[in-house]
Amino acid sequence: MQVNGDLMFVHVPKTGGQSITDVLNPITTYMFDMHDTLFRAMKAEPQDFLSRWRFGFVRNPFDREVSNYFWHCKQNDKFDVTFEDFVKWRYDESYNPFRVSDFRDIDTFWYQRGFGKNPQVGFFVTPDGKWLHNFIGRYETLQEDWAVVAKKFKLTEELPHSQKTQREEDYRTYYTDELVDIVTKAHKIDLDVFNYDFEKGMISKEINKEVPINLHIHYMYNYYYG
Repeated sequence: MQVNGDLMFVHVPKTGGQSITDVLNPITTYMFDMHDTLFRAMKAEPQDFLSRWRFGFVRNPFDREVSNYFWHCKQNDKFDVTFEDFVKWRYDESYNPFRVSDFRDIDTFWYQRGFGKNPQVGFFVTPDGKWLHNFIGRYETLQEDWAVVAKKFKLTEELPHSQKTQREEDYRTYYTDELVDIVTKAHKIDLDVFNYDFEKGMISKEINKEVPINLHIHYMYNYYYG
């Protein structure tokens, strides 16, 4: 999470955040972990929190899962597993196509299993569901939504394309019906709140704030809804 005297950027994993970070680095500093939540920032700095303009970006969970797969398996650590194995491994603790020895260490094993699996809405709300953001943009309209931030703070409106992976543009080509069901169940709250759908993609840019949220934050990659 990057902040300066005026703005606070919530870096949600795999939502175009690295491109924004590259632009913000010269004018901001990290005061919290890169992928921390607004709630933790509010608890740490309650007096300064509300004086900052708080924003972040979200992404269709189905597309985000494909991006995670290519980043961790095909580009970053290059594990030779299918997308199907990757998804099942992340959401079923009894399923494991890997050997722990495939990973550099056991911490890396559990880190990758949890990375980007937590619901995106959790970056923007308190545990009882109160919204803390000023603006939420979308990966699907990244340049357009970034321009809102850029104009407000007189920043460059052209974002670099960081961490680009080689994959099919249409995320739907990677899914079976079983995988659609797995990701739908795991990310139902993001699909409902941010108006995403497997077949249609982004249904609406509106945020559905009527969805009840009961969030419990345990640690960075393992908060859940109860």
